[in-house]
Amino acid sequence: MMQSQSQSQPQQPPPRELAETPTPTTPAPAPAPTTATTPTPTPARASSAEPSAPWSLRYLDGSNNATSFSRASAASDVLLEYEPMTPERSSSGTYSGGAPRTGVVPPEQVASLWERVRRLEDDPEQRAEQRRMGTGAFTISTPEGERAFLVTSGKPLLAFDAFLRPLQGR
Repeated sequence: MMQSQSQSQPQQPPPRELAETPTPTTPAPAPAPTTATTPTPTPARASSAEPSAPWSLRYLDGSNNATSFSRASAASDVLLEYEPMTPERSSSGTYSGGAPRTGVVPPEQVASLWERVRRLEDDPEQRAEQRRMGTGAFTISTPEGERAFLVTSGKPLLAFDAFLRPLQGR
C-alpha cells in the first residue's frame, strides 16, 4: 500500500482538489434538482417575457382604441403608436379616445408591458371566444409567427388599460 501511496503522491494534488469538491456532498445534490427543474419551465421565457426582436404587439381595448408597440432589433427602442377611436368611427357617434400619440416606451416599462401581456395570454380564465364591446384583442408578431387572443372585460384587462394610459398620453 505504501508503494501505491508513494505513487499517488505525485497525483495527490488532483485527488485533493477532487476531495475538496465532493466534501460538501450536500450542495452537490441540491444543484442537480434545481438544474433539472429549471430547464422545464424556462425554455421559451427564460430571461424576460419579451420575445426576440423583431416583434410587434397590437392591442385593441374595449372601446377599439388601438395601441401598437414594436421593436425592430434588440438594440432599438420600443416604439408606441396610439390610434384612438374617433367620434366619426365610434358606434355612438360621440366617443373619442383622445389624441393620437407616437413615442418611445421607456426601457424600464418594456419588461412590465410583456409580463402583463403574458399573464393575460396565459390565463385561460381571461379568454374570450368572440370580440365584443369591452373585450381586449391582442395580436403578437414575432420571428416565430403571429398569434392573436381575446381577453374578457374585467379587473385584469382594466389593470392592463390603466398601465397603458400614461404611455398613451391619457
